[in-house]
Amino acid sequence: RALDEYRRRLARSRQMIGQRIETGRLGKDSLRERLAALAVRGLRERSTGLQNRGARLSSLAPEQTLRRGYSITIDARGGGIIHSAQEARKGQSIKVVLSAGRLEATVDETVP
Repeated sequence: RALDEYRRRLARSRQMIGQRIETGRLGKDSLRERLAALAVRGLRERSTGLQNRGARLSSLAPEQTLRRGYSITIDARGGGIIHSAQEARKGQSIKVVLSAGRLEATVDETVP
């Protein structure tokens, strides 16, 4: 009788161990799926963030500014950018960079 009880306990223990192993496998598979989903989501978010930053950076490029109708005025001799009328002088040769092409001109008058 004691031997039969021992065999029943042993059988139950084996069954419980088998169930725990299977539960662990299922849990591991679930964790693996969650980790993969989180990795994909993280990559997607980072990709979107990089695209947004790239678009903002492109909008700041000088070419984009020129396309909006602005120009860049350069001292024809020194090559420096002229930021204000006070930096130019009458008779100075300048280059005006546009979105399509360039103008070469001479300053007739400056108005601060």
